[in-house]
Amino acid sequence: MSTLSLPFGTPLFAASIVAMMPYSWCHHEPHQPPHVPCGGGGMGEGGEAKGGTNEGGAAGQGGQAEGGTGGEGGGGGQVPTVRPALAVIVDYADAAFEEWNGLGMNDAEDLAIQLEQMSEHWMFLSHGLEDMQWQIIRVTLSQPMSDSAYPDFAAFRDEVALLIRAQVDEADYDFDGDGVIDTAWAVVTTLGQTPPYLLGGTSQHQGVNMFVDGQDSGSIIAGATGNFNHEVGHTRGLPDMYGDYGNLSDLTLMAGSWPLPPNDFAAFERVKLGWMTPISVDETTIGVELFDANLHFKAIRVPTVRPEEYFLVEYRNRPETGFGSAMAFDANGLAVYHILETSNQGNDPPLAKLEPADGTTQPNLVPEADDFAFPGNPAMTSPFIMRTYFGGDPVFRIENLQWTAGGIRFDVVVLSAGEGSAVPVPIANATFETGTTDWSINAYLPGNASFDWASIGANGSDHSASITADVSNDAEWFTSVNGLTAGASYQLCGFVRGQNVAEGAGATMSITQSFTQSAGLHGTFDFTRACVVATASATTMNISCRLGGFAATSVGQMWCDDVSLTPLESVFSAPSAQGTIDQEGVEDMVIP
Repeated sequence: MSTLSLPFGTPLFAASIVAMMPYSWCHHEPHQPPHVPCGGGGMGEGGEAKGGTNEGGAAGQGGQAEGGTGGEGGGGGQVPTVRPALAVIVDYADAAFEEWNGLGMNDAEDLAIQLEQMSEHWMFLSHGLEDMQWQIIRVTLSQPMSDSAYPDFAAFRDEVALLIRAQVDEADYDFDGDGVIDTAWAVVTTLGQTPPYLLGGTSQHQGVNMFVDGQDSGSIIAGATGNFNHEVGHTRGLPDMYGDYGNLSDLTLMAGSWPLPPNDFAAFERVKLGWMTPISVDETTIGVELFDANLHFKAIRVPTVRPEEYFLVEYRNRPETGFGSAMAFDANGLAVYHILETSNQGNDPPLAKLEPADGTTQPNLVPEADDFAFPGNPAMTSPFIMRTYFGGDPVFRIENLQWTAGGIRFDVVVLSAGEGSAVPVPIANATFETGTTDWSINAYLPGNASFDWASIGANGSDHSASITADVSNDAEWFTSVNGLTAGASYQLCGFVRGQNVAEGAGATMSITQSFTQSAGLHGTFDFTRACVVATASATTMNISCRLGGFAATSVGQMWCDDVSLTPLESVFSAPSAQGTIDQEGVEDMVIP
C-alpha cells in the first residue's frame, strides 16, 4: 500500500489490490432513504459501454469444434490495464469527516481499506484485465451542513463535480478520452444526519461520472463492496439487471450486489465492457464447448436478423469459496440469456432474461438449479428451444449435452434467423412519402423549432420529416397509432439522421411526452435505426420522432423516416409477489 500527500497535508492512501474482503448487493442509499430509482442504461449530462482474443472455434454444419467455443480474454499472465478512479472525501464548510465516531467511515484510512477490497473484486471481475487504481482526494463545500444547504441533489453534485475538476487533471481520469472523468465516488461527511439532497446512485454532473454515499450509509456500514462496484459498473455504462421482469438475481453483480462475498458479472456485462468477444454461432454447430465463466471469458452468441435481439450462452458453476460463491442458488450448467437491447428489466420482455432449461420461470424470482442446462437435468425440456420475441418462432435448440474436463460440450441446432411472424401495427404515412399528413408537431419552445418535409429519405425512400432547433429544445413529430392491446409491449423503431445534434437526449424515437425514448444519437450521422420497447397503456398510443427530452433538451437537426411498431411476445405473467429478489431500499439513480 503506497501513501500520498494531499494539498492539506494529511497522508491518505492510494488503493490498488490487496486482500479480498467479502461483500455485495445493489448499492444505492448514500445515507438512508429517500431513494431515486435507476433509469438503467447510459448517462447524459445532469444524469457511459465501452473484444479479447478468440480461443477454440465453432465447427460448421456437421463439423466438430476443437478446444471450445467462446471469446477468451484475460489470463495468461498479461499485465492488466490500469483504470484510474477518484475517491473523494467531501467535507462541509463547518463539518469534517473525522468528527464522526459512529459506525461507518471515520477517516481516510477507512476509505482506503474499502477501496482495496473494491480493486481486488474488480480484478476478479475482469479476470486480471483491469486494475482499478483509486486516488483519494478531498474537497470542501462552500456551504455549512444543513438540510437546506442545496436545493436538490443536482445542485449538490454540481458543486462536488466542480471542486473535483478544480483539483485534478481531467486527462488523468478520462480513460476513453470523451472529456468526462470516468469514475468518482464521493463519500460525504454526514455526522449521522440525512440531508434530503444526499441521494444515492450514479449520475453525470459537470463532466464527472459519480456515485455518492454518506460516511455512515447502510452500504458503508455493511462494507458492501459489491454495491460500490455495481455503481462503478454504471459509470462504465452498464444498466441495472433487476426490475419487475428480471430473473437474473445473483448471476450478475448488476442484479444482485449485496451477497457476501460479492457476485460476478454475466456474459452481457463482460461483452459490453470489451473484456470478451463471444463467438457468433449462426449455423448448426456440433461440439461447442464452454468452460467455467468465473475462470474463463468464453461464451457464444446466437444472433437473429434484428441486431438488438440475440442470445448469449455461458457455462456457470458456482464457486465453493471466494467471489461469486454466495449466490442464493446452485448453478452448474449452461446459462442461456435472451437479450433485447431496446428494452430494460422493467419491461415484458426485458433487456435480459435467463431462459430456463425446465421451461418455467416467473419475473423477479431467484433462479433454481434446474433452470440451467446440464447433462442429466431431469427437468430440462426436450427439445430445449429458444424463440424470438417477435412472434414466438423458434431460433435454435441446444442438445446432446456432455460433461468434459472442466466444461460442457453441446450442439447448437439453428432453426431460423429469428425473423419471427409478428405483424407490424399499421402506421399512417410511416415513410412520409405523402408529405406529413397524419403527423402533428409539438415543442417545449414552439417559436424556436422548425418542422419540415425533407427531400431525403432512408431505405430507398425519397422523403422524411425534419426538426431543427437552434436553441436547446424538446420538439417532436408525432402520430397516433390505434388497435393496440392495452398492457402489451411493442417495439417502436425508426431511421434517424442527424446534423450537429448536441446536448440532452439527442435524436430519438419516443413515446410522446414521456421518458420512454430510444438511446440518444448525437453528432452528425446518416440514417441510423433507433428502437425502444414500450408498453401500451391503452388501445391507442402516440409515437414520435423526437429531438430532445424532458429535462434533457437538445440542439441541432434531425430527420426521421420508415417508422414501425411491432408487437412483442409476453414472456412472463404478472410480476410475482412471492419469493422475489429483495431490492427494498436498494435502488439506483441514473439521470438520463
